[in-house]
Amino acid sequence: TQGLNISALKVSKKIKTLYPKDFKEEQTTVWSFKQRGNWATHSGEYRGNWSPYIPRNVILKYSNPAELVLDYFCGAGTTAVECKLLGRSCIAFDINNKAIELAKKECRF
Repeated sequence: TQGLNISALKVSKKIKTLYPKDFKEEQTTVWSFKQRGNWATHSGEYRGNWSPYIPRNVILKYSNPAELVLDYFCGAGTTAVECKLLGRSCIAFDINNKAIELAKKECRF
């Protein structure tokens, strides 16, 4: 497996908006989002990724700023990007080297 430490990445990407508009933390056990989410570097181009609203909600509910989040199946880095935006450290792993390279790219902002 390969991994990445988001705090070690250098900035290489300009983004238009850092945060979702009108975000409200989910309060029920059924979550529904009107759109996938495309703030920061989130794009949905990687096969099998999930809406960034999901890790954003989980990170806010179960961690505090500056804490460490481990992502063992990082894919394109959706969770790592949200950790960076929310002030958490993240160590992310994936068996797919192409996914790791994409996650590194997505976290450079």
